[in-house]
Amino acid sequence: MVVDPKHVTYWRQARVAQQRAQTQAKAQAWEEVHRIAAMLRDRYGANHVVVFGSLLKDRFHSQSDIDIAADNIPKAQYFEAVAAANQYSQRWVDLKPLEGLDPYFRQRVLETGIALNA
Repeated sequence: MVVDPKHVTYWRQARVAQQRAQTQAKAQAWEEVHRIAAMLRDRYGANHVVVFGSLLKDRFHSQSDIDIAADNIPKAQYFEAVAAANQYSQRWVDLKPLEGLDPYFRQRVLETGIALNA
């Protein structure tokens, strides 16, 4: 089987463009995460804000969501906090109450996540 060099060049360029887009998406997501963490601390009294999930791994891409766990958010304001977090991002923010996580999952989040505490 003979591969046309034009096709090889095309696919290499496409891969480079895809990697560039992933890098830009990840950088933008981190900017959003820091703004969200500050908002959760200031507006809802969160003491611990932890980022976990695909943002910390190589598999993050332009369609990925942002996984955040935060403590101390009043239960009555949880859905308001979710809505507020999503206003700070161009992608979906999956906000989890740290206290409400399954103990095993909570431990994994705390061990593998990145804390964004003030």
